[in-house]
Amino acid sequence: MSDDAKHSVKADEAWKDRVKTEDAALEATLKAEAATKASEGADAAPVEASAKEPEGAENVATTDGSKGTKNPTELPPPDFSMLIQMLSTQAMIGLGMFADPATEDSGPQLHLAKHFIDLLGVLEQKTKRNLTGHEDQLLQGTLHELRMMFVEVKKAETKQPE
Repeated sequence: MSDDAKHSVKADEAWKDRVKTEDAALEATLKAEAATKASEGADAAPVEASAKEPEGAENVATTDGSKGTKNPTELPPPDFSMLIQMLSTQAMIGLGMFADPATEDSGPQLHLAKHFIDLLGVLEQKTKRNLTGHEDQLLQGTLHELRMMFVEVKKAETKQPE
């Protein structure tokens, strides 16, 4: 069997129709609820576009167990793991694992990768003995993986003739 046959991808276009159907059903449900409230003479104002959930928002359980609305335009709460993830993503861009969003270039830029790995190293030094066990494991594991990837990319780059 050829490599092309093994790795063929079939696109499922039916999901678009399912999403449209679900959106229409949700819209109909919201209109029906608004009409019911209006006919009951409820004191609540009719649902207007500004009072609706933002498009693309979904109901999610919050950390305290209550239901909340997740808006895709809202940023997640700042925490240590988010900082580690942000810096490691930049390092991976420098390692050529993702295309640079600014230049669309996906080639390795080792000086950039080294800079962000070194920044994580600075963070490691400055937060020593001030992290929870999970945070320390996350930082140590991320640094180890990035350093190993850096060595592999550097080896591969030196073996390639220019």
